[in-house]
Amino acid sequence: MEKNKLLIVFCLIGCILYILFFIKLFFSHSFDLPSYFEYLNFFIWPVIIVGTVLTYNDVVKIGTGNQTYKEKTFDVKTWSPITWALIVLILYPFSLPLYIHYRNVLSTKKTTTMHLVSEFILFL
Repeated sequence: MEKNKLLIVFCLIGCILYILFFIKLFFSHSFDLPSYFEYLNFFIWPVIIVGTVLTYNDVVKIGTGNQTYKEKTFDVKTWSPITWALIVLILYPFSLPLYIHYRNVLSTKKTTTMHLVSEFILFL
C-alpha cells in the first residue's frame, strides 16, 4: 500500500513544532529566544487540525474500522475513523507517527491483535 506523503509531511512539521513549543516552554525564562517563538502557537493548531483531518480521510480511504466488530480499546484494528481522528487530535506527536507506522497493517483484513501488540513493542 502506498504511503500518504502529505500525512507524513504534516507529521514531521507537527513534531518539529512541538519540539520548538517545548523549547519555548522550558527555556524562555532562562535564555533570550528569537522573536518568532512568540508566534509559535499560531502555527501549531492549524497543523494539528489539518493533520487530524488528513488522518480521518486516510482512515476512511483504507477502510479501517468499517468491520462489523465492536470497537475495542486496545485493538486498533477496530477503531473507527472518528476515534483515530480524536486520538490524533489529543496526542498528535505520539499518535500520528504510530498511525503512519501501523497504516499498512491496519489496511489488511487478516491482522490479529497479537500481531499488533508485537508490532507496537518493536516500534518502541
